[in-house]
Amino acid sequence: MDDAVSGPWLLDPETRLQLRLKGLRTSLAQGDFEEAILEAEELLDEEPDYADGLYLLGEALLDANDPEGAVMAFQRHVQLVGDDLESLLRLGLARFEICDLEGAEEVVREVARRRPEDALAHYQLSLILEAQDRRTESVGALMMANRLDPHSFPLPNHWTDAQWSSAIEEAIQGLAPLLRKFWAGIPMRVEPAPFLDELKAEDPPLSPRISGIVLGTPAEAPDPQGRPEAMRFFQRNLDKAATYEEFVEWVGAALEREACEWLGLDPDRLDDAP
Repeated sequence: MDDAVSGPWLLDPETRLQLRLKGLRTSLAQGDFEEAILEAEELLDEEPDYADGLYLLGEALLDANDPEGAVMAFQRHVQLVGDDLESLLRLGLARFEICDLEGAEEVVREVARRRPEDALAHYQLSLILEAQDRRTESVGALMMANRLDPHSFPLPNHWTDAQWSSAIEEAIQGLAPLLRKFWAGIPMRVEPAPFLDELKAEDPPLSPRISGIVLGTPAEAPDPQGRPEAMRFFQRNLDKAATYEEFVEWVGAALEREACEWLGLDPDRLDDAP
């Protein structure tokens, strides 16, 4: 949208820029990430190296599940502003989400070194180390995060077999009828963690934090008769649910996501599905 006012009144460039920033921040606060991305891109069309615009674009892309785009935005922001630890931390998270574990560790470790009181930095470092199977280092970083902020970064739970069974059953019952039918009879497996190679093999890569993945590959065109061999849940990631209710919620989200991807459905339009 053209922000210039018709007639003799025109917005000067700085005022127009501030209005765009205000709209961008409002969209982010309201959770309208697609609109925020569009507004950030419009702002950066006019001011390609506007640091605040790049940072907010990175935030919107992360929230919209586009960590690859977020990496580029945060990398450019870091190049422009240099010593910005918040931007480095967000860059580390974005790199982690695309399985660039070495790159993520480099920047997050730097934040933790220079800001040792930052619980989030230690927690992110624990996730990065955990994904590399560096268990002792990962536990040390997690314990530090927990000591600094036990409410935000609790220690993981260890769900019992009975809790796993009941959580999966409750999650399935909470799905749309079409998805309940989809999962009927499909085996549910609990595995320790996803393999890094399988996450990297996807385009874009899957997050190391993913809760579950189907076993099997759907036909190129959605096939209502096709079925996965099994659903695989990852204990290491689901143990991070703070409560049983959150555990069930995460299991349900994984079931919905994987079924919708298999069937080629839009999760926001399940009520319209036959």
